[in-house]
Amino acid sequence: MKYTHIKKSAQSMVNLGFLQYAELINTPKTPEISIAYVEVKGKNKTIINNGSNAAYYILEGSGTFVIDNETVTVEAGDVVFIPRGTQYQDAGTLAMLAINTPRYDQNTVTYID
Repeated sequence: MKYTHIKKSAQSMVNLGFLQYAELINTPKTPEISIAYVEVKGKNKTIINNGSNAAYYILEGSGTFVIDNETVTVEAGDVVFIPRGTQYQDAGTLAMLAINTPRYDQNTVTYID
């Protein structure tokens, strides 16, 4: 595998209203991992990611994750690991890194609401 370097100028934010994100690494050249910068302001949709495990590193803010009906309160510096196939939802005012292994694929995500 060859190294990958992605300049800040090549990163763009996608705005979905309650959620904004920028894919930092998510290419076929890096099938083992993807990394995204994510901002949540409000309540995200409940999802099940059937394709990858997810780790969220909270950079700023605070909020909650509801994971398999259990509520976890998070703040800057916390890490949340969610195994593939687990139902979850995040909410609050959060800036975080989302790290997925293998890389995130929208086609493997099921939206519950």
